[in-house]
Amino acid sequence: MSDPSPIEDRKKTRFWNQLLDLIAKGNVVPIVGEELLQVPGEAEGTTLYQALAKRYAALCGIELEDQFQGNLSATVRRHPDFRDSPFNVYCNPARS
Repeated sequence: MSDPSPIEDRKKTRFWNQLLDLIAKGNVVPIVGEELLQVPGEAEGTTLYQALAKRYAALCGIELEDQFQGNLSATVRRHPDFRDSPFNVYCNPARS
């Protein structure tokens, strides 16, 4: 792949500057994919959602099968307050 021409480079720089300006003004909300949100201090490659699922499960005493470990959606669904949950798990951080 060849290097971009000076004109293409300026267009790209201008685009990013405009986008960052729109974000700073609150006119654009960036949406970042799950795989980009890595958590420092966790195992390499641990996403934010995996870390949240792990901590939420520990706090609420939720045990998950191996295939659901780190799955935030599956973890939250195990909470008894989740709509129509068949799981009898109690989570009350105020009592711990």
